[in-house]
Amino acid sequence: MESSPELHRLTDDPEARACERACALLAEGKLFEAEREAARAARALEHGGEPWLLAESLTTQGVALARLARDADARDALLRAAEVAERAGNGERAGRALLAAVEELGARTPKDELCATYERAARLLSSSSDVDTLRRLSQCARRVLLLLDGRATPPDWDKFSFREAVLRYESDIIERALRDAGGVVSRAAKLLGMKHHNNLVSILNTRHRELLGERKPIVARRRSLITRKKQ
Repeated sequence: MESSPELHRLTDDPEARACERACALLAEGKLFEAEREAARAARALEHGGEPWLLAESLTTQGVALARLARDADARDALLRAAEVAERAGNGERAGRALLAAVEELGARTPKDELCATYERAARLLSSSSDVDTLRRLSQCARRVLLLLDGRATPPDWDKFSFREAVLRYESDIIERALRDAGGVVSRAAKLLGMKHHNNLVSILNTRHRELLGERKPIVARRRSLITRKKQ
């Protein structure tokens, strides 16, 4: 995990320097020292400071804790980082904290929680233009798919199709959203973070016709008995 470019510009901020040191220690594999330094910065920032810097410190701490096999503490730190960043309006930083959770804890995370974490990260990063972040998002998608296909079973690469795996994952997510929404497409679209339910209708009609039976029948609107008087 590399330090954020913003850290280099805050040379006079002691918490920023602590966070940058924590990132450097993490890169060197000095996990205990990195966790302690990041935790110290986070504690100071909890009482006042830049939210993005608190999120950065918590993310570094979470990654260090994950590599120390302290999964519960790591998950708490990374989710807290995402919460702080998102509340401050920094969706990209929140999404990166969630990507770290998938990268570091994916294999040890329950399936539903893993899917929810990745979906939230993808939603937050949907408008990102940062190449490194988008590459991480793509790599996390592959990781999630492989973990869902068989956690301990390596894929048969001779027969593996990334497109088919993505479609299968997309189908599972949409089916779950429709089920949780009681078959109401507009409600399912909101659960999936779509602005317009027509986007989901189009996906169902083109890519996942097998799920059309999961939606409630469309009820035609009754015409008004009151007609406008012609001018």
